[in-house]
Order: sequence, then structure tokens, then C-alpha cells
Amino acid sequence: MSLFNNFIEKYELKEIYRKGERFTWTNNQDSPTLSNIDRILASIEWEEKFPLTTLTSLTRVGTDHSPLLLDTGEMQKQRTRQFFFERQWCSEVNFAQLVEDKWTECKKRWLEQAYSVDKWHRGLSNLRSFLKGWGDNLRGEY
Repeated sequence: MSLFNNFIEKYELKEIYRKGERFTWTNNQDSPTLSNIDRILASIEWEEKFPLTTLTSLTRVGTDHSPLLLDTGEMQKQRTRQFFFERQWCSEVNFAQLVEDKWTECKKRWLEQAYSVDKWHRGLSNLRSFLKGWGDNLRGEY
């Protein structure tokens, strides 16, 4: 035990504050023993690199340990706006031709991809990107 404590002291490790479930372990008996035996230690360098780190003890399900969720607090990639196809686009005079031209352009690049599903997905992805914003400029010169 002293080797472990010396290691913590030597590397100046600190316990990350945990929120959520009060105890992280139980013996699952009728009269349970509850304890906090699961902890996460971090170095000063970690705290400097990830100052928004949080640790959450989640609800225990089917086990004697509560799962711990460590979140570094880094910004997650923002999801792109969901695409919606607008029916009125079809009534535009040049819409069908624009879609056909874009699809043909995508098909020319399909030779680079190995699987037909990849080709189809890439084509739809390119077409969706092309059509985004269509409603903002129905007469748009694309």
C-alpha cells in the first residue's frame, strides 16, 4: 500500500471529483456493504490539458460496480443541419436537370470507390450537399 501511496505522491496525482451515485461498489447482499473503491487519478498535466474534466458515477445495473463516465469537456463536433427535401423544388423549371447533372458528375468519380453501396452513399451525400440551401435561393444559379 505504501508503494501505491508513494507513486501517487511522486507523480502528484489528484483524484478527480466525482458526482452521481454516492458509492461505486456494493457486495449486493440483503444488508449491503457500500464503498468507494473506484477512483480516477489525474496528473497536473492532465488537469492543465483538460480543465473542464468531469467524472460521473452512473447507475449500477447488473454488476457490483457503478460505471464511471469521464468527460474531458472538449467541444464535440457540431452536427450538421438535417436535410429536408422540399416538394416545391420539383415544380421549378430547371430542377430536374440540375439534379441529373449533379448525379452524372458524381457518377464520373465512382470509379475510385470499390463497393456499389459506397458509390451510392457518396452520390447521395454529394447531392444532398448540393441541394442544401436550395430553398434559400429557388432561382439560384447553381
